[in-house]
Amino acid sequence: MPNKKYMLLLILTLSFGSHAFARDHILVNNPLDSINELQNLEYSYRFADHWTIGLTATATSKAKFGDIELKGNSFGGVARYYFNPALQDDSWYLVGVANKTNFEASIISGGVRYAGRSDDSIVVGAGYHWFWESFNVSAGMLLPSNAKIQLKNAAGIKYKDELNPALGLEIKMGGSF
Repeated sequence: MPNKKYMLLLILTLSFGSHAFARDHILVNNPLDSINELQNLEYSYRFADHWTIGLTATATSKAKFGDIELKGNSFGGVARYYFNPALQDDSWYLVGVANKTNFEASIISGGVRYAGRSDDSIVVGAGYHWFWESFNVSAGMLLPSNAKIQLKNAAGIKYKDELNPALGLEIKMGGSF
């Protein structure tokens, strides 16, 4: 995935681009994930007045959650239903995401390595989306399925903690074009 500077430049370029086109496309990033070294992008297309569909991708080589390190990537499909016309007006929305994940979480505790792998997941949620010309921001809550990663050592003994994002916060910002 591109580094943070290039992603920000791309989003800002799209945000202040030409108004000659209808706003049927959106490209956004979750800056909170980026702060935690999870690089992510979501592209969606408005195919009906209130609906968008798109693709999402996330990758990291060294995200840290406490002492647990996360490496890997995911990609998936996303659908959003907006209560007001999509990508045009501020609106509440519902979201559904299906992810193919390939993350590994690990920690070394007492000289023993504990690791676990992610499962594919379905995520549902809701939030609110603000639009100012082509720049936009959204905030919402997400409920993922199969998001927990149980850490075990080579003998199969479970680590005391697990990586369990039972409830997610979605903060997205980007540009529509």
